Amino acid sequence: MSKARRCTKCGGTTWAHEDMPALCGACTRMQTDPTEVDHERLLRCPACGYMEGAKDALGDDEYSDGDQDVSCGKCGHDYTVRVDVSVLYTSPARPETGERPQVSTQEGA
Repeated sequence: MSKARRCTKCGGTTWAHEDMPALCGACTRMQTDPTEVDHERLLRCPACGYMEGAKDALGDDEYSDGDQDVSCGKCGHDYTVRVDVSVLYTSPARPETGERPQVSTQEGA
């Protein structure tokens, strides 16, 4: 029977059967697909296939949109990754007062 487990590579969630390696779909693709692949947490060196954390490889550029230069932590190969950053802010619920909230159309207000 399948149950939620932690991916052994990135820590994400996987539903792999207990008898299967606990790799999420994204990590499995990074290990098996030789074409360009996306991952939310890891980068893959095109020369040796080493997978390393984006935070470790990119440092302060982890959340900078665009092409970023990386040097593999294992073989030293220099390569470029594309970073696409998306941010979503969730505000807490408001207490029910019966009043309509005020809406401002001014930026920064």
